Amino acid sequence: MRPVAHAALQLLHAPELRRVKRCAGCPWLFLDASRNGSRRWCSMTDCGTHAKIQRYVTKRAASRGRPRTG
Repeated sequence: MRPVAHAALQLLHAPELRRVKRCAGCPWLFLDASRNGSRRWCSMTDCGTHAKIQRYVTKRAASRGRPRTG
């Protein structure tokens, strides 16, 4: 546990702290290393894919004039 606490202390004093974000799809924190600081998910293969699928299903249902179910 000591290395984890040490790493957390280093992060709190690092300039990268403003790049630590909470994932939009889960409670995890991640370091946004994208060039423009716009990353929203901890992992594209997990939370990002799920969010994109949900957006697609909602958009498709709206274009058909039906309310989204599920």
